[in-house]
Amino acid sequence: MKQHVFKRGRTIKGQRIKAKSYSGRYRLDGEVKDTEVALGVTDKQVAESKLAAIVKQAERERQGLAAPLRQVETVSMPLKLVVREWVEDLTAKGRKPHYCYVQEKSMAVLMHECGWGKVSDITPESFIRWRSKNQSSKAAKTLNEYFACVRAFLNWLIKAGRLPSNPLLSVEKVETRGRKERDRRPLTHAEFEKLFEVAPPERRIVYAFAYYTGLRRGEIEDLCWGDFDLENGWVTCPDEHAKNRKSQPLPLSSDLLEMLIQHRNACGQPNDAAKALKLPYRLMAFNRDLKAAGISKKDGRGKIVDFYSFRHSFAQRLKESGTPFAAAMRLMRHSDPKLLASVYGDQDAFALADHIAKLPGMPNGNQWSPDSSPESGFSGHFVAQAVASAPSETPPQETLNELIRRLLSHLGGGGQMEPAVGLEPTTC
Repeated sequence: MKQHVFKRGRTIKGQRIKAKSYSGRYRLDGEVKDTEVALGVTDKQVAESKLAAIVKQAERERQGLAAPLRQVETVSMPLKLVVREWVEDLTAKGRKPHYCYVQEKSMAVLMHECGWGKVSDITPESFIRWRSKNQSSKAAKTLNEYFACVRAFLNWLIKAGRLPSNPLLSVEKVETRGRKERDRRPLTHAEFEKLFEVAPPERRIVYAFAYYTGLRRGEIEDLCWGDFDLENGWVTCPDEHAKNRKSQPLPLSSDLLEMLIQHRNACGQPNDAAKALKLPYRLMAFNRDLKAAGISKKDGRGKIVDFYSFRHSFAQRLKESGTPFAAAMRLMRHSDPKLLASVYGDQDAFALADHIAKLPGMPNGNQWSPDSSPESGFSGHFVAQAVASAPSETPPQETLNELIRRLLSHLGGGGQMEPAVGLEPTTC
């Protein structure tokens, strides 16, 4: 091991000038590279003493007898300052301003209500107490979003070497199944027509655009006129504004395209950088339009209508028109097929009826066969009409083979399922 202090120097116009304060350089046993630190003192003896303390700390960290100095400094810093560093790093990485705002606001709520002043104050007990206290006033999904926020913050500290481990690692998420805060439903086309009639012009174009494109509220809000190709009838949600970070050109229906052209002309032909559509503030205006159209906010099953219902309506129209599942995925801009099947599963379930209807019917005009007996081998079973009408002298095993052959023939050659149609996902 070696260590020494020195003053940095540089040459200016042929003259060697040394720095006023000392720096230190050391190398521990087994290392191949020197480590250099700024000591920030002008007295040599003080500098040597300070460097000796740094080397001692480095040796203790190396042997696992002390936490790294960065970790010690982080846990003692005001949590508000550390969170601000995290949010600034998120912004530098290109995260959307709204996302960064929500993350910082969520951490501010937790800091205030959990009593977190420093990183060391973040404990499983304090978070679980807060979550238990708020389980009746906040939805399960909301509680999990707060948990995801603080967990992302702690993981960021770990990756930066500023925290040894995640103190909330043992905490589990809240079960969300069966605890939906918003169980949405799609608007019927008749309801959309009523809403379209009563809405003022500035909101009418927004409702029509959301209904016929399926774009999310935030994606619509970020669209500029430069994202539209009104000549060819396309709109492209930019990568940085799309939820899945992938731009996907979407075709516009002829009626919607005509409305957009008229809307841009009415706005005085704004430039490409101008925002295209102005969304209603929150849901107050939307709820007023629902009331004017005679549409209940919540139906008898407890399902509600909000702005996101336009996206559900778009998926429902695709399903009703027999759009293939692969095409529906692209139009909905889903990266994972499970999203379309799970989020809109209640709508896709109707497609199953078509497959059930194709199965072989029951014998004797859909009646239970009274001739079934234990000796025939078919007691307690429904069999196809063609099989039930077979001559009685046909051996039972031969009749069973005929049933299996017909069933496999119905399912497709070689016993393989036929490709699904509509929005029903296919299997490989």
